[in-house]
Amino acid sequence: MLQDPTSKLPTNHIMYHPLSGHCVLVDDNNSIQLTDCLNRSHWSYGGDGTPINLVGTSMCLKAVGDGLPVTVSTDCSSNQSMWRVISSSKLQLATMNEQGKSICLENNSNSSTILTTECLCAEDGDKCQDNPEIQWFKLVQTNLS
Repeated sequence: MLQDPTSKLPTNHIMYHPLSGHCVLVDDNNSIQLTDCLNRSHWSYGGDGTPINLVGTSMCLKAVGDGLPVTVSTDCSSNQSMWRVISSSKLQLATMNEQGKSICLENNSNSSTILTTECLCAEDGDKCQDNPEIQWFKLVQTNLS
């Protein structure tokens, strides 16, 4: 948690990508990207099976397809807008694609964009040969602006 004991601001979340040390930002064009954590968006999240809402708006995080950039949308009741924390690391955020398959947030290594792709090592445990760290995102509670 990033907490200021003297802050009167409500608690919400920032989305942190441990591998890069960056945070998720929704820019003025509603594009979602990783950037330094001084510039970051704030999110609210009610737990598994709920939307991840962009604080101060009616928008939420939505997957549009495997291998495509994640978006923010006002369609916050579809299956593609319902997120859960998965895997033993508790660091992968997953939703369902339109075919009902789990897809996870993933850092696009060629840019600062965030994609949704097939979840790596979500059920394989120690037998998995892939490195899931590119899909690690942590919702960190904060009361800082």
